Amino acid sequence: MIKKFFVDLFLILFMVILLYVRHINITVYGVRPDILLVFVTLVALFEGEGLHSIFLGFFGGLAMDFMSGSTPLGFNAGIYLLIGYAATAPHRLFNAESILASILSITGFFGIYIILYLGFGCLFLSPEEMQGYFNISLVYKYVYTLAVSLILFTIFRSIYQFINSVKKHDA
Repeated sequence: MIKKFFVDLFLILFMVILLYVRHINITVYGVRPDILLVFVTLVALFEGEGLHSIFLGFFGGLAMDFMSGSTPLGFNAGIYLLIGYAATAPHRLFNAESILASILSITGFFGIYIILYLGFGCLFLSPEEMQGYFNISLVYKYVYTLAVSLILFTIFRSIYQFINSVKKHDA
């Protein structure tokens, strides 16, 4: 449990560094990929347990709220907590080693993110802020997120295969 906590902390810090450090620019056409969505989905796909992806979603969203400063505190935390909870369902339906399952899951959870953003946004954001998010760059964000997810999927698969081989070796 403590190892997972430090892995989660590392993932959240990595995500925050990639997205919010000025000297690292990963934007394309002014759009950043939704790395936290990819992390939460892949952790849920490979592990299948709810609490790990829920905690990662909540604390990652909270870190995004602190760093962005443009949304109310807890806005992204609530959205990613719900996505972390829902992301455990595909583990029971798909093979986690399949890249197609990863693409389908990330596509589905990107859609869920948009729905949750609309719901939370109606409560906490102004219409101008909502309109600024829902423009043509949303398509770019989706495509960029999928491209990044393919790269991260291969990294996650290698890591989890290594972890499983170590577990089998120790047992």
